[in-house]
Amino acid sequence: MTAARAIAFVAATWILSLIQASVASLLPWHGVAPELALLVVLYVGFYGRGSATANAGLALAIGYLTDLFAASPRGLHALTFGLVVLAARGASNRLMVASTWQVLVVTLATALGHGALIVALTSSMYGDGAARALWLVPMTAAATGAAAPVVFLILKRIDRRLAPDQRMRFAL
Repeated sequence: MTAARAIAFVAATWILSLIQASVASLLPWHGVAPELALLVVLYVGFYGRGSATANAGLALAIGYLTDLFAASPRGLHALTFGLVVLAARGASNRLMVASTWQVLVVTLATALGHGALIVALTSSMYGDGAARALWLVPMTAAATGAAAPVVFLILKRIDRRLAPDQRMRFAL
């Protein structure tokens, strides 16, 4: 992972978070929003070239940025995104995430697990409402899965621009 790619992914997360917050403020209802930062972390975990420590460091930075945007306890998303990127990196050798339906399935499963982990880690803050918070997890996971192909396409274009694959240079 080069510094330029890491900065580009953090900047992309920041822009996606700004867009998401702006759209949410314009809507009259407080609906379920996709976790766009989670999609960036998944992309880095599955397709990020470089060492696992560099990818984990990038996930921690994206998680801290998400903590600031979400006004959640500092370190909550950083911790969970670090776990997600390491799990995605470990699974990337065993899973083929190439087609749209594979991206949808993997993203949906990861978003369900990530949402449940967030609720489990913050259940003491909810009091008696932790069970109600779990009801939002499947809807958020579905929204995240629906947004995944578009976000992955954007991230793939950024990744190709900054670090083109040398093996594909001579391919037709």
